[in-house]
Amino acid sequence: MKSQVPLSFGLILGAAVLGIAIALPGAAVAGNLHSFKLQNASGYDLTELRVSPSLEDNWSEDVLGSERLASGAVADVSVAGQGKTCFYDIRFVAADGSLLEEVGVDLCTIENYTLNP
Repeated sequence: MKSQVPLSFGLILGAAVLGIAIALPGAAVAGNLHSFKLQNASGYDLTELRVSPSLEDNWSEDVLGSERLASGAVADVSVAGQGKTCFYDIRFVAADGSLLEEVGVDLCTIENYTLNP
């Protein structure tokens, strides 16, 4: 079940998924997609990224897998929305274990998302 967590590393974030992929070599998601560029300007390396529809009770799989998104790096993120929703929740986990969640991010209206300190 999704839970609200304190903003322990001072980041502001947003988004979530039914199917999501970070644009790594060979990554692809078919179907109706919501796509955006994620700029990690947080000052923390990210070890997990989970994006789930806002109405879902559970978090999606970690789309970073064994990869990290270094501070200062940019990634292309695609979420398979299947036309059912624009609103997603995003959970970021930093290398030090800190969590940040933002709920209700409208992926239909954003092209770029910057995770700030």
